[in-house]
Amino acid sequence: MRRILINMQNTLFCNAISETLRRSGNELDPYTVDLPDKVVDDCKWIAPYALLMEVTGYTPWKLEERMKLRDTVKALHPDCKIVLIVDENAEKAEARKVKQAKKDDKIKGFIAHNYKDYAEILRKREMQELDPDISETLPPLDSVKLFRNFTLADMKRLSAMIDPVNSEIDYLLPEYIRYW
Repeated sequence: MRRILINMQNTLFCNAISETLRRSGNELDPYTVDLPDKVVDDCKWIAPYALLMEVTGYTPWKLEERMKLRDTVKALHPDCKIVLIVDENAEKAEARKVKQAKKDDKIKGFIAHNYKDYAEILRKREMQELDPDISETLPPLDSVKLFRNFTLADMKRLSAMIDPVNSEIDYLLPEYIRYW
């Protein structure tokens, strides 16, 4: 089994990705680490095939700090794949930095995700499910891919875990996403 270490600021999204990887059928064994300062220690004993790290505009999840972690992990495990994940809408400045790092050949690739877009796709799907004529023709939620190894079914599970504290706040707005 390939071990995958996941470190994200957004705990719910981290757990959703972990569970998606676990159920992917690709013999992946995901481990989550809650704090960036524990990543290197966990990499020492896990020896991961890949390290997934979210990039945000907040210390210690900024791109510069993630690049330092990448260098340290690569020194320990040169074959470890490093994957950066950034929300292009919530973290516009960091997304630009990540894209520039790709152009400068400092990184090979990245995953851009957008919680609000995913929630809108899910909302539209749920509206379609209310129409009996359309609902019978819809593909299963787990066959609708939002991005690699993350389906609409995963987004629905993630959304079900969110318990809004204030019903008048749209928690999908970028300024609130970091509190999930």
